[in-house]
Amino acid sequence: KDVFAIQDEISLAIVNKLRLTLGRGQRRYDTNTEAYELYLKGRTLLERMDLREASAKSAELFQQVIDTDPSFAPAHAGLANAYAAMSHNRLFHGISSAEAHPIMRSAALKALELDPLLAEAHAAMGFVYSREFDWPKADQSFRRAIDLNPSLTQSYTLYSRTTLWPLGRLAEAERLLQQAMGADPLSLD
Repeated sequence: KDVFAIQDEISLAIVNKLRLTLGRGQRRYDTNTEAYELYLKGRTLLERMDLREASAKSAELFQQVIDTDPSFAPAHAGLANAYAAMSHNRLFHGISSAEAHPIMRSAALKALELDPLLAEAHAAMGFVYSREFDWPKADQSFRRAIDLNPSLTQSYTLYSRTTLWPLGRLAEAERLLQQAMGADPLSLD
């Protein structure tokens, strides 16, 4: 029985090492079904971004996943994005950027530490950098996210809204939004 567990562990390590070497592809995460289900619920709520309760609930769900499985990088990236959504418009969501920023930064950095090839982590870090007005790093993070996962519409929309628009790069922002619509026309982002 232990031999099979060891084989799985070795296979997972090889796949993830190759992924780091090759620079693309999705990592296989070894998390329990309950944690993954909570993560998916959190993502679904976060994509709505129209309700204060949805953003706050998604943050709670991501935190539950992290409490259950601290090594699940997508939950850390999700937590960063949930706090970004909650602080995007204080009147609507009720949390200030100053309150949210340290949580966003910490969660995005943890996601990158756990999985340096997770596009969602790079997009979350891009949002963090844009809040810090570190435009070159924001640009670099968003471009890396798009390179890692060209079908992740969140990267395109966040990049456009948080970095390109404030910099007045409107034509580039519009082009990226068109690419996002082409990559996933049903996305709510």
